[in-house]
Amino acid sequence: SEDGSVAAIGVDNIAGVGMAARHLTDLGHRRFAVLALPFADDRTGIVSADQVRAATYAGTRNRLTGYLRELSRVGVDISKVPVYETANDVASTKAGLETIFASEAPPTAILAMSDRTALVALEWLSARGLSVPDDVSVVGFDDVPE
Repeated sequence: SEDGSVAAIGVDNIAGVGMAARHLTDLGHRRFAVLALPFADDRTGIVSADQVRAATYAGTRNRLTGYLRELSRVGVDISKVPVYETANDVASTKAGLETIFASEAPPTAILAMSDRTALVALEWLSARGLSVPDDVSVVGFDDVPE
């Protein structure tokens, strides 16, 4: 557990997603979007800083911390990085992509907090004629077998 009261084996979410973000920053990306796992139950959409602070799920908050820490390190204005909370399903991930790519300066890189959302993003981008990785790069996190 995070407070040390229970022995557990887990993933270092902050370091792990930081490495994923670093891979994309090393490729030169500076316009990012995050497809997030749930911060709380029964909610999807663009996430505010207050919602992040009040997150029910520490793993999601830690993954966002790792992404934003790495992006800040290379000078990305993290206030301009859209974070879209999904339900880790197809419908909410597609809704997030529609929202994110409706902007005047869409991202060149997507940081997906799960491989499931990354796979949906790959399919969505392809259906719109966008090439991965030529037009948009996508990284996921979780190591699912697909």
